[in-house]
Amino acid sequence: MKKIYFLAMISFLAIATVFTSCSKEDDNDEKDTPKTKTELLTVSKWKMTAFTVNPAVDGQTDLYASMEDCEKDDTFKFNTNGTYTSYEENNICEDSEPQESGTWSFNSTKTELLMDNDLIFTIVSLTDSKCVISMQREEEGTTYTYTKTFTH
Repeated sequence: MKKIYFLAMISFLAIATVFTSCSKEDDNDEKDTPKTKTELLTVSKWKMTAFTVNPAVDGQTDLYASMEDCEKDDTFKFNTNGTYTSYEENNICEDSEPQESGTWSFNSTKTELLMDNDLIFTIVSLTDSKCVISMQREEEGTTYTYTKTFTH
């Protein structure tokens, strides 16, 4: 009888341990709440890694490939106070300023990024490590969609 009682206690402790460890994992999951779009955007500097246009302009859709190296290492830092700064980083283009700054905000539904009150980008995706934005422009009767991808 003692042997059965002992095995029952061990089984009970094993089950209790499993439930306790599951409970601790659930507590940790609650602490990892999703970040807001502001938190995602302002976490660190962003570097452009792709720039495309659709339909093609002069037969070209990959605008990033034609950018100068001194433009490809530029970064953007969005601050929680609604300002941003662009940095030329290590490879500075001769004819440009070493850094620029301005203001940014989201529209009311946080589906668009507004920069300097005149540039409106649609947020295609925004995660911890990747931001994809697009903008449409009409030029000579054709609507072009420009898409930029940033990572950090």
